[in-house]
Amino acid sequence: MAFSNGRKSSSKTETDLDEKQERSGFGRRRARPPVDLHLDYKDIETLKPFLTEGGRIVAARMSRLSRKQQRLLTQEVKRARQLALLPIADRHQRN
Repeated sequence: MAFSNGRKSSSKTETDLDEKQERSGFGRRRARPPVDLHLDYKDIETLKPFLTEGGRIVAARMSRLSRKQQRLLTQEVKRARQLALLPIADRHQRN
């Protein structure tokens, strides 16, 4: 039971790991939005890609927005919700 350098040998090849990463969702990132992204509460089509199906705002690490852009997005989405341009929540729990 000898191991070289105290490490266990692995029988998985690089191709097996690549296939596993593809299936499990690793490495799937959205394209970075343009730097001059203009967000406006009246332009619903610009805001929709940053919302989930349930109406929640997508996290900055998923949308790849900068901190400043994420704060602006949050502000504009909240304004649009206040004026009923966007739904507050698309999914409601039913008992």
